[in-house]
Amino acid sequence: MKRLLHTPLALLVWRIALLYAALMLCRAAFWVYNAALLGPPVWSELGQLVAGSLKFDTVSVVYADGVFILLSLLPLHLRERRWYRGMLFWYYVIVNAVLIAAANLADTVYFRYTQKRFTADEIFFADNDNSLQLAGKFMAENWYLVLLWAGLVALLAWGYRRRTHEESVFSRGWAYYAGGTAVFALAAGLSVAGMRGGMTRMTRPITLSNAMLYTADSGKANLILSNPFCILRTIGSAGSVKYRKYFTPEELPQRFTPVHRPADSAAVDLTGRNVMIFIMESMSAEHSAFLHPELYADLPEKGFTPFLDSLMRNGLTFKRMYANGSRSIQAMPSVLGSIPSFRTPFVLMPQSLGESRQLPAMLADKGYATAFFCGSERGSM
Repeated sequence: MKRLLHTPLALLVWRIALLYAALMLCRAAFWVYNAALLGPPVWSELGQLVAGSLKFDTVSVVYADGVFILLSLLPLHLRERRWYRGMLFWYYVIVNAVLIAAANLADTVYFRYTQKRFTADEIFFADNDNSLQLAGKFMAENWYLVLLWAGLVALLAWGYRRRTHEESVFSRGWAYYAGGTAVFALAAGLSVAGMRGGMTRMTRPITLSNAMLYTADSGKANLILSNPFCILRTIGSAGSVKYRKYFTPEELPQRFTPVHRPADSAAVDLTGRNVMIFIMESMSAEHSAFLHPELYADLPEKGFTPFLDSLMRNGLTFKRMYANGSRSIQAMPSVLGSIPSFRTPFVLMPQSLGESRQLPAMLADKGYATAFFCGSERGSM
């Protein structure tokens, strides 16, 4: 039994479990430090919050330690070399001291200023002359978090069990290479699954907005998230936005405003009416016999949208349509929130977890409840 606990696989599992423990300690510090913003804990939500936290922590661990995991299980006799074991130890301690401990504890302080987790945006904007001065100031003001960081690094170094003599189940021969290759392949597959957030047919790579699957509160969604996931997942979407101001804030509403208030809006009482929105993909006006009757004049089948045509015949219909979203993932922010398409889809941006005034929230203020029905698997969009 003792020999099994000293195998490379068993020691790797122990070292990864330490990372989960460190991430949970960082999350506890994050909540304590930002309790006024996140709100009190609700025990009925605890199970969902823990499940979501473990999922995002898995992605963070694989992002930070994917190379370490594979090198630890490499089916070669390099693992017995002293220099190789030393390289793995320092990789584990240094990388996790920065990406797991430091990044998450920096989030603890920074969150109250930005209301979002530490992402690649902060790395971009940190390229200033006074960045080191500000970092030193924050460390001095929050010295107890620096002590916590030192304690976490010490925990990882002590818990690594560097002096433990690793013993493979098969020490030599074909069994050593065959067994090691099988374990290596299994670890690689599990790492890919952990990085993507699953391996089902409908699984898309996990992103920041997936935290909302485990809570309806955007504050607690930030509690579920962890770094380095937030940093590495947003690389490529960070950068400065350059634009020109052609009009003054006072002149701009005279040129154009998206707010329209019809003069006869008070003539019809819509209180208590149901609101139903259809979002259809890959459909255009040409599919409707009502919008384009000339296309179906000589055809037995009158269009492909008979039900929607019946609604349009009895309601207000606009024949000119403009889209501010061009992909599936941009549909809901565009339709429900009038949020235009960016270089990165809105739901993949950290800003998607912030407060926004979209149609469901506006209707909720009027006493409405919202039900959402989608033909794809839960969480796919």
